[in-house]
Amino acid sequence: MTSRPGRPPRDDLAWLDEAAQLWDQAHADIGYLARVFAQTSLPYRDPGDLPVWQRRNGGLTLTLQPNVSLLDPDGV
Repeated sequence: MTSRPGRPPRDDLAWLDEAAQLWDQAHADIGYLARVFAQTSLPYRDPGDLPVWQRRNGGLTLTLQPNVSLLDPDGV
């Protein structure tokens, strides 16, 4: 079996070994976001005294409204 330069051999054990090595590398500069935040983003500056802040991306809408709870008084 031949492999291209820069790519691991195609057998499963070599692939798993390569994946394990990548997993073990620590990258403190890499972070993860929930999909909704990656698609809509949060304000990076204070938007001021707004009752509601919204960001839309296609059919997705992120709405931030201070002091609003979607929970019932029972906490449900």
